[in-house]
Amino acid sequence: MHIITLKENYQEKNILLEIKKRYSIDVNKLDYIELLKLIRDQILHCKVIYVTVKSFDDAYAIFEVLNAKGKDLSPTDIIKNSLFSILDETEPVDFAEESWKKIKSKTIGKCDIQTFYRHYWLSKYGYSTVKKLVKEFNDKIGKNQSEYTVFLKELVEASEDYYKIVYPNKNDWSQPEEIDIYYALEACDIFDVTQMRIFLLALFDVKRKKMISHKQFLKIIRFLEQYHFAFNAICSMRPSGLERRYSSYARKLRTCKDNNETKKCIDELIETLKEGLPAEEVFVSNFVNVRYTSDFSKDKKLVQYIIKKYELYNMNTNEVQPLSFTIEHIMPESLKNKECGMIGNLLPLGDKLNSEF
Repeated sequence: MHIITLKENYQEKNILLEIKKRYSIDVNKLDYIELLKLIRDQILHCKVIYVTVKSFDDAYAIFEVLNAKGKDLSPTDIIKNSLFSILDETEPVDFAEESWKKIKSKTIGKCDIQTFYRHYWLSKYGYSTVKKLVKEFNDKIGKNQSEYTVFLKELVEASEDYYKIVYPNKNDWSQPEEIDIYYALEACDIFDVTQMRIFLLALFDVKRKKMISHKQFLKIIRFLEQYHFAFNAICSMRPSGLERRYSSYARKLRTCKDNNETKKCIDELIETLKEGLPAEEVFVSNFVNVRYTSDFSKDKKLVQYIIKKYELYNMNTNEVQPLSFTIEHIMPESLKNKECGMIGNLLPLGDKLNSEF
């Protein structure tokens, strides 16, 4: 008897689990001939339906009706197919295919393509729900090679910016005057803030076009870090209307014609966001609840951020950054009281010094 072992990648694993669940069969233990018969029977019983329709919208509607599993195509799948149907030249290179590969390479992990595309659309074209993205695309982007080419080129460019926002890298901000940008982006990653990416896409775009001074760029980046530290990281406030606000100001920023207009737009956004900041007493009451112990490590990165900021404040400079340290407790954790994990009882200790102890 010939027993086969299947390589279980993600899709195969799901298939094997589904077969086992439905038929109580372990495929890996099937006789090779029996397995071939099963595959043969499945192929022979397959029915292929070819449907021709007048428009892509009609095709999508039919897909929704016929899809046995009820799984809709994602908006980006539909938009991709629409782009590829017009940008179908493959010589000298397949522009659409190569462009989409670049986008996919930059939208991985927490930087998924669905979220990226919606954030980009909100940043440039207007506010839209996920369900309306396809209709918005069809309404606003002319279905011709020229407009599709420009759209895809700009989408590739935006995906590169989005990757820099979601995965901050010091190498992208290598100049001394840029290092604070890296630390601000890193902080927003710690705060787990996504809405601000909508505005940042527009901000990166005007920076590339030299429509904003470095001073103004740094000003808004620092403000957004401080704002979301208070609003999200400490107070966990509901971001009602925040996504729409970022979308509105992102589009407004993109229409600015010079540095003066850009400055005015940024100042307006800052004043608008300030109105939604938590009151001081609310901030303080939430701040005292931030803690870190061996048994409660959920806020560890936030605690490290706070301690690091406090150290920089005491040094009165951002030029020297504490790179690596551990968090130690002044009162021992063994006391098991609430105060042990609070900020005032925590002390940063360099890794080297800590190892010597």
